[in-house]
Amino acid sequence: MEIQTGKLILYVTLLIIGLFIFVVNHSDAKLTIKKYLQKKGAKDIVINREWFDFDRDTLTFSIEFTHPNGKKISTRCKINHHAVFLDEEIFWSEPIEIKESKVKER
Repeated sequence: MEIQTGKLILYVTLLIIGLFIFVVNHSDAKLTIKKYLQKKGAKDIVINREWFDFDRDTLTFSIEFTHPNGKKISTRCKINHHAVFLDEEIFWSEPIEIKESKVKER
């Protein structure tokens, strides 16, 4: 009985660790995308995960935002979920033509 209880505790612990890593990667990926768009001057950014993309190496998101010129943009992007902390490259389904906004420092 003790052996099976020990295995159960191990499985539950591994499941909790896996879920924690998944949530952290997902949140970091969304934050990376949001920071990228904000740096370019985008407003009203809405980021939603596309759960059924079935790409094992990337997380896929649908993005809606307001371009600095006022136009509403809707697009998709992917980000490598294995290296969110290391590689912040975002793969856009359509190129986004936004020049970086210049923030004036006082």
